[in-house]
Amino acid sequence: MENQLVDFSFVYDMAEGDTTYIYELLSLFLKTLSEGMVKLEGIIKSDEDYEAIRFQAHFLKSSAKVVKVKGMFEGFVELEALAREHMSRERMLVILADLLIIFENARPVLEAEVLKNQI
Repeated sequence: MENQLVDFSFVYDMAEGDTTYIYELLSLFLKTLSEGMVKLEGIIKSDEDYEAIRFQAHFLKSSAKVVKVKGMFEGFVELEALAREHMSRERMLVILADLLIIFENARPVLEAEVLKNQI
């Protein structure tokens, strides 16, 4: 399971067989990440303060801790740390670009899992 792009084990453990819960959680994850990544990109590219970047990265990190997409949690941790230290936005944009690629690669897997658990 370690080499998989998406690890659903924590989600399924929490759900205890409740497919409605899985469906709702994964649907919310997709919506949160889709909107949140766009917001994060805008914040990093704008003149907004580092605290806004840190807050958004932290928010997304929380979601990535539940639905484990390989590389996402670590990317949000790094963005949060860079923002806390007021480090390079250029480095943040590189990390963000990687996260966007990871998310786009994981999206079909996530969407298939949503459909599998649809009511």
